[in-house]
Amino acid sequence: MKGMIFEEECSDIIKYMYNEADSKYLLKKLKKLYHQKDYDPAQLKSYSREERLKLIHEQQSSRISYTKFEKVILDF
Repeated sequence: MKGMIFEEECSDIIKYMYNEADSKYLLKKLKKLYHQKDYDPAQLKSYSREERLKLIHEQQSSRISYTKFEKVILDF
């Protein structure tokens, strides 16, 4: 529940559970979350360059927290 889930896993789950139209809607809604930055840029100033790059890379990768995935599914 506290972990991360990859875009491919989300896609597989949604395509299995929902019809094509609903799947497209949910995947489009989730797609916005993959590129959303959850960090406060002001906090980055206290990090080293390597830490900032790592955090930014993690935030922009194709995974989201399971709780966000679950929220999108449950709100549907």
